[in-house]
Amino acid sequence: LFLHAPERGGELPEADTLHALALKQWPGEPPLLLPEDAARRAFAANCPPQWKARERAEAWESCALARERMNVASLPEELRRAAESYQAWKSARGLADYTDLLERWLVALRSGETTPPWKHVLVDEVQDLSPLQLALLRALLPCDGAGFFGIGDPDQSIYSFRGAEPDVEQALRV
Repeated sequence: LFLHAPERGGELPEADTLHALALKQWPGEPPLLLPEDAARRAFAANCPPQWKARERAEAWESCALARERMNVASLPEELRRAAESYQAWKSARGLADYTDLLERWLVALRSGETTPPWKHVLVDEVQDLSPLQLALLRALLPCDGAGFFGIGDPDQSIYSFRGAEPDVEQALRV
């Protein structure tokens, strides 16, 4: 992701991942970020004790995918409870996983708690954006999409297993 704010007096543009930018935008003291392996283990530790290792792993995948697709409400109740337990565990310790970064930034943008300072946004590999990432991108841009430039090839999408939007062009029109 490449962002440019020309009104900042000639500063160089920022170039970073959405996750890194979201961490920079975190209000107050940023959380300690859980690497994916640690996040998986923490989630598993917050699952019902009777669940076998395979059930915990499948639950993690289902919950992670639902979060990226912004569709947690569609999860079965037992998975939602496991996700809520994991979320409470992280919050109590000042921890966050990578998806928390994007979710928190999106809430801040939508509520007006923060406003994007950038006038131009360039996204590489746009075909691999999830619905959560697309919602965040839309929140970073004016309603008419001015200042957006996306580079991608739908024939090279490799993140469908992580919830990549199958039709990014259509999703950006909404």
